[in-house]
Amino acid sequence: MHGSKALGALKALFPPLRQPLPMSKQESQRLLDLLKESFRNTLDYELGLLPGSRSQPGPLKMPALSYLPGHTSSLRSSHNDDGSSRPKGSIHATDQHLHDILTSPFFNPSQISSTSTGPATNPWDTHKVLFEKAVSRGLMTLDRAHGFLLVVRGAVKQSSFISLSEGLKTTGAGTLVLRWLRDSGQLRTLSFLQNRRFTVTLVQFLVAEGKDNVVLEWLRRSTEPSVAELQGFEASTGCHTSVLLNALVGSKFGQVELEGAYDVFLKAEDMLKHEGSWNKEVGGKAWITLAQETTMNSWKHSLPPVQLFEPFVAAGDELRPPTTLRAHIDLYHPTKPSSDLAMSLLSDEKNWIPRVKAPSSVDQFMRRIVWLGIDTVQHLMKVDRMGEATQLLTLLNKYYNWCANPHGQLAGA
Repeated sequence: MHGSKALGALKALFPPLRQPLPMSKQESQRLLDLLKESFRNTLDYELGLLPGSRSQPGPLKMPALSYLPGHTSSLRSSHNDDGSSRPKGSIHATDQHLHDILTSPFFNPSQISSTSTGPATNPWDTHKVLFEKAVSRGLMTLDRAHGFLLVVRGAVKQSSFISLSEGLKTTGAGTLVLRWLRDSGQLRTLSFLQNRRFTVTLVQFLVAEGKDNVVLEWLRRSTEPSVAELQGFEASTGCHTSVLLNALVGSKFGQVELEGAYDVFLKAEDMLKHEGSWNKEVGGKAWITLAQETTMNSWKHSLPPVQLFEPFVAAGDELRPPTTLRAHIDLYHPTKPSSDLAMSLLSDEKNWIPRVKAPSSVDQFMRRIVWLGIDTVQHLMKVDRMGEATQLLTLLNKYYNWCANPHGQLAGA
């Protein structure tokens, strides 16, 4: 049957539904390979066949038609951004994966941020467009992604936000980089953890954007032997986990409160103990970072609740931090500050002399002992133990010329 002239004229008004892809043969093959690998990984996740998956293979079910109009919002919220294999929500993972492919610049260069077609409303919008264009052309690397985050953070610092965290949250840059890591397959192996500077900066963005659980899941997976074997860092897995935990805790320092930092540290401790991966190498650095923020920067922050503070101190007893810092934290108990450990340490003059020779280590020791001495003196004066306070002041003057430098300048510094 031949079509009428009217139908032919009508068809001429519309472009063909299927447009040829503007790709070379090599580009088309590369896209096909990426799609095949991505779908294969997604099916492995869904069936629980990837290393680290806690789910077991089960009977396949007919997926819900969640890609129909009206389901977009629930579709987005159901996806796991941490690269883990556990399905999230009631939406089938394959549906979410199709949605991600259709909207990701990594797979579809036409799906680039709408800011590229209109005026930039924020100074970082232009950088986000450039990032997505680089992703669509296969030019993005960890170093370039790190540079993108640094530029965005610099723009936020120059803006009028009350806090850096609030500013980073509005940019969405961390989520953008997280999406690229997921689409490029790097979340599956956690290979990006080997770039420490990138990892620390990305964690700061993700925490600001409320994605603490994503980082916690990375922590758990970073201790798995299968992940370590894929990257060839079996001996340094604890080191990568330590860097990640320290970045997570440091990113939770508020302008006044430290509750978030204490809470996330204890969550990580509980999780990694359950996994059998908690030790000094993993948690020691983060404990020291938070203890120093509590003590040496006490003027910035309010004290955390007792129910967070005491488990944190107990964790320090297991991790064996520097004795000066462990004694110092006792002075900052929210309800029962104690100078017992500090006085036991400071009453012996041998403990005022550094036992190391490296200049940086000596300087760090001097600052810790001086701050401990000053805070102990203040505590003793509050509880009317003036004789002991006077003895400590004498030692501060003897070893660090404190009376001549009351503003904290160390003698010889």
